[in-house]
Amino acid sequence: MTDRDLKIDHGFDMNPTEPYEPNVLPAGGDAPEAQPRARLADTIPFPAAHQHAEADNDAAAPELKAIAEFLGTLARGVKSVRMYPANNPIYMRSVTGVVDKLNRAFQEFNLIRVVVGQTRLYFQGEIVYENADPEDSLSRLLFRDGIREISFHIGLDRDEMGRFLEMIRSALSREDSEDLVTQLWDDSLPHITYTAIDDMLDADLTESAIPAEFGSDFMNYIDFEMDFAEEEEAAEPTREAALAAAGEMHKKLMQAGETEIIGVTQVEKDSLAFEIQDEDAPAMTLRVLDTFFDVLDLEAETEAREVFLGVLDNALVSVMAQRQFSAGCHILESIEGMVARRPDLAQVHRKSIEAIHRTASDAARLEIITEILERNTGPLFEDVESYLKLLTPAAIPDLCDILGRVESRRARKVMCAVLLHLAHGRIDIFVPFLQDERWFLVRNVLTILGQTRNASAVKHIRPLVRHPEMRVRREALTALSLIGEREALDALVASLRDPDFRMRVSAARSLARLGRSAVNPLLQVVLGKDFEDRSIEEKRGFFEALGRTNAPEIMSYLKMLLAKRPLFKKTQAEEMRVCAVEALARMRLPEVRQLLAEAAKDPSSVVRAAVTGATRKHDDDGEDDV
Repeated sequence: MTDRDLKIDHGFDMNPTEPYEPNVLPAGGDAPEAQPRARLADTIPFPAAHQHAEADNDAAAPELKAIAEFLGTLARGVKSVRMYPANNPIYMRSVTGVVDKLNRAFQEFNLIRVVVGQTRLYFQGEIVYENADPEDSLSRLLFRDGIREISFHIGLDRDEMGRFLEMIRSALSREDSEDLVTQLWDDSLPHITYTAIDDMLDADLTESAIPAEFGSDFMNYIDFEMDFAEEEEAAEPTREAALAAAGEMHKKLMQAGETEIIGVTQVEKDSLAFEIQDEDAPAMTLRVLDTFFDVLDLEAETEAREVFLGVLDNALVSVMAQRQFSAGCHILESIEGMVARRPDLAQVHRKSIEAIHRTASDAARLEIITEILERNTGPLFEDVESYLKLLTPAAIPDLCDILGRVESRRARKVMCAVLLHLAHGRIDIFVPFLQDERWFLVRNVLTILGQTRNASAVKHIRPLVRHPEMRVRREALTALSLIGEREALDALVASLRDPDFRMRVSAARSLARLGRSAVNPLLQVVLGKDFEDRSIEEKRGFFEALGRTNAPEIMSYLKMLLAKRPLFKKTQAEEMRVCAVEALARMRLPEVRQLLAEAAKDPSSVVRAAVTGATRKHDDDGEDDV
């Protein structure tokens, strides 16, 4: 797969149906931001991607850090070899970087003898390089060509390292039939020596003959699975002979009515298709993206880095157009990592990095996201939240607009979680949306403000307890209870006397979230002269709130209610005993169970039924759910 197969040419539009007009960087080092940046078409095929393991050389022992850094730089140099010709400045700088790291390693070690495994490189028995990617691993490259040990000697200079990398380029080329071992044999390098699989077999190595520094796992990484058949290799058939054999096979198949040479079931086809998609395309996409970020680290020229950032911007457009959120996340995460790791690059390329973030949350990208959220199903739904959380706070206003458009509860829940994550406790971005005409958007913004626990939000929330929409008023009360400041408490207490009994009950339940500090305001209402004459729904709501405070000081009042048997107003007294049982059902004090047992003997069947339900609730709920 080439760059042209991906239709990526360092930021230029590769659509063959349109004129090819490359961006030309201005002479004299003018700011590249002033130049128009070509954008890849949204239909450019960019394979689906998922995260794959990169070489982790930071795990090497501290005393071997210089070796690990040299091998890691050498692996990145191999990437440069695959992308650039030998006279390219980026390639030449990568060779210099490899030699610099090697010389630093030579300051601590006189000889660097590396044992080659399939996915790892060893030095003195320790892992100093690891990468399991079959297409992007230095160890895999050496192991594949039969090299089982390679040594670098003092005196290795830039020219010799360049020749070594050129051999690797040739070995990777599809047009060249010689592997790396053959090239090293034909054109020996004085300061790079190696041991290949043939050398080991000829030497008849035994475990006792293995050098100690190779490590005990050395023999586990020697692959003797080779064909040593005694008979001579059969000569390859000529083209004419192959065509004749194919024609004969086709003729026999047609006569037999067969349409397949080898029978493959549908299950096997599906499995093969899944493996191809899972192993080939995603790895290729991430290799391309990672290569650009590697080059950004190596590249010294500002203008060249601008070109690569433009390519990444275009790549983000491409993968998002095809709903490949994992690749989009990979780009944004890598940008974030680069900014943290290289503040110098972040400062120089601030405008270009900001442009990538703007692209990530522009109207076209958010329209794709809105479409997926409105479906409310599908495998991509879970990926949307991960992608949105990588956006910057500048995207919050546009995301609030999406929150006001999506209809499903699941989508609104995702958007609220994302907005809360991006806000980092800030409230000023959300305040304008509290005046929105869409009541459901106001309600969801109140949910976010409550979860910020920011006390400065109280003054903006408090007026909304009088909002025309009941559901907004309830959410305002909940938000105030979550914040829990004194000003919030005052607003909740005031709502206990709201004209609408539903609001009074909502205020009582919201107050209960504050614990024992809510007891006095609730008791003032419950002990009022008119309380017993209120509806049973309101009375039960207040007593549930009292029970949720789990305050010991209300136990004596509840005992008194359970024991009350008046001659008059029997119905009201019965309802108050039911309410007392409702409060006990939500409490977790030791004496609760005994009081419920006594209430189970009440002469009223209504009270006894309430006790049965309360006992079940008390046993099942465990701890209080508030």
